[in-house]
Amino acid sequence: MIRPGLMLAALLMAPAPAMAEPQGLPGHYYLSGMTEVGSELLLRGDGRYRWMLAYGALDLAVEGSWTRSGDMLTLVADPGTLAEDGMESIFARMVLRIEHDGALVPTENLRGAYRKAP
Repeated sequence: MIRPGLMLAALLMAPAPAMAEPQGLPGHYYLSGMTEVGSELLLRGDGRYRWMLAYGALDLAVEGSWTRSGDMLTLVADPGTLAEDGMESIFARMVLRIEHDGALVPTENLRGAYRKAP
């Protein structure tokens, strides 16, 4: 029979599980709630992202890294994906609020919400 004190000591000495990315956050998202604008966001489990936006003849795309802090998601574009004279610079850093239903809502530059693909 294992004594209760030894069991507690064993639990305290066990390695803590590695912190993983929030369950379900990585994935493919599409912008909804805006007319005549198409935009996609791919969040990868390794902390990288790809983003694109199409509006008429304007096509923008950036890649970079993402981090989460509470209910906020921050996307920071790699400098090499930003054209010096292009509109991409507006999207060099994007902050999105994570809603309870899983939607990602931009806090600036865009309207609508990114919703995860089924």
